[in-house]
Amino acid sequence: SCTGLVTAPSSGAVTTPGKCEPFLDLSQACAYPSSNNSGCPWDTMCDASSKTCAPYGAAGADCSSSGTAGYCGDYLYCDANSKCSAQVGFGGACTPAAANGNDPCQAGSCDATTKTCALTCK
Repeated sequence: SCTGLVTAPSSGAVTTPGKCEPFLDLSQACAYPSSNNSGCPWDTMCDASSKTCAPYGAAGADCSSSGTAGYCGDYLYCDANSKCSAQVGFGGACTPAAANGNDPCQAGSCDATTKTCALTCK
């Protein structure tokens, strides 16, 4: 990992060189947002509130454009409040997809009339 590296957003030019170090472990303190590379492994992210390496897109994570940009982990979706939430099972009550386009249903999609997760055959 090249921790501490900072690049200019417009040009990609290095403004602060980084240093080669081993990746951090889960829950270790990380450099956020002062660096382009926090030191966290690729399947984790530097959590903005705890400033520690956390699973990317975990339940309750911020999935807004400043968080995971709509990505949530397995069996989760980005809800209307921009939080990663558990997907709803087949037949469960749901709210049709939010403006961010994330459907809450694990299987099928949220039927706008019945507001339940249903399969659609076309």
